[in-house]
Amino acid sequence: MKTTNQGWALGVAAAIAIAAAVGACKEGTPDTPPAPAVPAGWTVKMDNAIPSAAFAAVEAKLGGKLAALRNTVYDAHGKTVQINTMKAATPADEDKLIKGITGMKPAWSVIKNGDVVYELVGENDATAEMKAEHDLLAK
Repeated sequence: MKTTNQGWALGVAAAIAIAAAVGACKEGTPDTPPAPAVPAGWTVKMDNAIPSAAFAAVEAKLGGKLAALRNTVYDAHGKTVQINTMKAATPADEDKLIKGITGMKPAWSVIKNGDVVYELVGENDATAEMKAEHDLLAK
């Protein structure tokens, strides 16, 4: 059976959502980066630092090992945008995570800034908001 890019993207989003649910009341790892800066007018709907025990599903979908994962969901002017903030276990794992994301989604949906990788997730109607966030994170 052929897997579509949209199916994979939904699978990764589901894996991260499950990890967020598991980690909702728990601390992340010592390496968990803070939630990213966002454009004016965005508000946090949910923010979870995911514990390492919940990384397996995301690692399996993206193909790289994680050192830290944060899942933050925003209201972006009435549209929902999710930002998955990741730190890879090694530089090689970072490359694998980026390749895993860009294999499923547009290149603009992933940003590397220092040792942090951001994945932007949202419906098509939130593309303009996600691209604005991309520009902010890429600076």
